[in-house]
Amino acid sequence: MRGDVPTVARHLAVIHDPGLAESYRALARQTIVLAGDKLANPARAALLQLLDGAAQSADAGTATLKT
Repeated sequence: MRGDVPTVARHLAVIHDPGLAESYRALARQTIVLAGDKLANPARAALLQLLDGAAQSADAGTATLKT
């Protein structure tokens, strides 16, 4: 795992199927866990933020945000 945030962002941008996007995010999160210390903390944080942001964007049309 290189922690290549731009590549993951491009992947998420072209996945239009919500189920496939959720699977991609779940697999990416598990890959981050499996990478352990091999993935530097800044890359880990950026990837998790991207994955969480992508999940919230995908859910925005179907759910309301609680404040």
